[in-house]
Amino acid sequence: MDMVKMAANCEVSFLGARGKLAEILEKILKAELLRIGWTLEKTHDLERLLQSLVE
Repeated sequence: MDMVKMAANCEVSFLGARGKLAEILEKILKAELLRIGWTLEKTHDLERLLQSLVE
């Protein structure tokens, strides 16, 4: 979270902020999937992770 605040204060590029947001979202989705019994798999596909959570 400190990284996000620092980036906002330094006005980093949109692409940098978007990349960090995607990384955080990926971790949240994986944590929730693991909590409900999902077997960890190596993927960075947010749509695939979301679909697994919906199922």
